[in-house]
Amino acid sequence: MLRRTPARDTPSVRRTAASILIIIGLVIGAVTLSGWWVRRTAFVTSRTEGLADDILSDPILRGDLARRISEQVSTQLGADPLTVRRIADTTLARPQVATLFAPVLGDIHSRLIGLQSGPVVIGPDLLAAALGDTRAQALPPVSLDVPQIKELSSAREGLNRYVARGAFVATVLILLGLALHPWRAAAVGIIGVGFLAAAVLLVTVGYLVPVRAVPALSSEPWLAVVPDIAHNQQPVLIAVTVVLVGAGLACLAGAGLLARRRTYA
Repeated sequence: MLRRTPARDTPSVRRTAASILIIIGLVIGAVTLSGWWVRRTAFVTSRTEGLADDILSDPILRGDLARRISEQVSTQLGADPLTVRRIADTTLARPQVATLFAPVLGDIHSRLIGLQSGPVVIGPDLLAAALGDTRAQALPPVSLDVPQIKELSSAREGLNRYVARGAFVATVLILLGLALHPWRAAAVGIIGVGFLAAAVLLVTVGYLVPVRAVPALSSEPWLAVVPDIAHNQQPVLIAVTVVLVGAGLACLAGAGLLARRRTYA
């Protein structure tokens, strides 16, 4: 009797242990996937540069940039600050000029997330383009003081450190649990539910973090570039979500098929 009890209980113990491994792996994977999406939207400055035209179509951001330029160059040009500001605001709205300012917008984003220290610099050539005045080419560069958002800097460093590791750990745990599970149908079913839960979490995080949470960190208007990127990346978010939902439904269907085969066997 003493020898039969462990043998009889072994499948139950293995099932519980394997299920726990799979569930932990799925949780880590879902969080890692959401973290990857946040990194993709909030911490890739090249996307900001690619959206320069859209970003400077925002009157608040364009007006802030025009105001900062005016404050530093109007006296040197001997012009009325309001006039200089109005000219810069009008000129920056032109797509061809906005594109020229793409590196400046990328530097502003870099400064916000802690990738760059010191002020953001606008060179004389860009000043001349923004003001439509060749005299600006003889002026010194304009420096923009952009604050670093410590929460974003810390989040960026954490995501860069843990996203790849999280993906590796999640994969190992899920595969190990799948290999150890005595009832393959149940294991596949758990994975299917996990994929569906990951899709829900990804959509929630993909909207709330870049669109709501990031702008709420500070009154700095340039944080609006993150929601702009998130809106631009919505097709990718939808595609990844569809893949997750499809994989989840496929796993659930496969689990049902495996269960029927086991019953018939």
